[in-house]
Formats: sequence, C-alpha cells, structure tokens
Amino acid sequence: MHCFELLSFPSELGWTGLLVEEHKIARIRFGFSNEISLLRSFNEHFEVATPNREQKGWIRQLQAYAKGKPADLASLPIDFSDYTPFQQEVLKKCRKIPFGKTVSYGELAAKTRSPRAARAVGSTMRKNRFPLVIPCHRVVSSSGLGGYSAGDGISIKKMLLALEGVEF
Repeated sequence: MHCFELLSFPSELGWTGLLVEEHKIARIRFGFSNEISLLRSFNEHFEVATPNREQKGWIRQLQAYAKGKPADLASLPIDFSDYTPFQQEVLKKCRKIPFGKTVSYGELAAKTRSPRAARAVGSTMRKNRFPLVIPCHRVVSSSGLGGYSAGDGISIKKMLLALEGVEF
C-alpha cells in the first residue's frame, strides 16, 4: 500500500507538485497555471500536505532553479524503484549533466556503456517522472532539440534550456 503526500507550490515555472512517498520524490509535475490544474494532473485525489523542514528545502531549491539560478537538484532524493537497471543507469547519468550543458541521446547512451542504445535512452527520457531533478531537457537530438514529454513539450524544453543560457 502506497502512502503518498502531495506538495504543491508556485514557482517561476508555474504551479509545481511533488508526489512524495517515504521521504523520496515519486513524481514531479510543473508548468500549471493554477493549483487546481496541477492537482487534476495527478489523476488521483491527493490532499496537499504541509511540507516538513527537509521538503521545504527541496521546494526552495526548485524555486531557485525556476528563477534561473543553478541549484543542487542532484541532492533531492528520488524513487527509482519502478525503472529497470538500464533505465536507472540512464537516469542517473542524465542527472549528472551540468546546468547549462547538453548531451545527445547517443552521447548519453555511450556514458551508459551502450553506445548503440540512443533510442532506448530516448524512451527512458520519455518515462522520466522527475523532470528538472533529472534534467532530461538537457538531452538533445544530434540533429536538433528532439522531443520533450513534460508540460507543453518542445516549447517547455526550449524555455528550460534558455533559462540555463542554452540557445537553439
């Protein structure tokens, strides 16, 4: 039985929600114009919880990032349990891409010792439940931006990259 808490807060990237289970982030959603739209996006009824001290720190880091400030989002605890070992490795390598930098799907595949797995890397990026914390927006196609599954798709990816000083 899962026991989730939902943390909801405004940021420069719109209303943001963290679904938390056992002191780890299970899902992140952002870019909503109001809190009601954010809550509806989770497709289940969760009451908004009051963040504890640690969670307030997570929120401050995400709000700082949303203002274009480099933030240590790599320190936020996330739950990788629903991913395969390959997907976990891809997500962990993606998490290490520095603020303001990009890598191609193929380069990320090579970092996982699977240089021919660019498509599998792209599939893993589509399944990323932790946008911003695992910065899949920093993974681009060798011929352009590629896709983006969070928010409004490619326009959000462009906006996040611009926030970090990367222009396409």
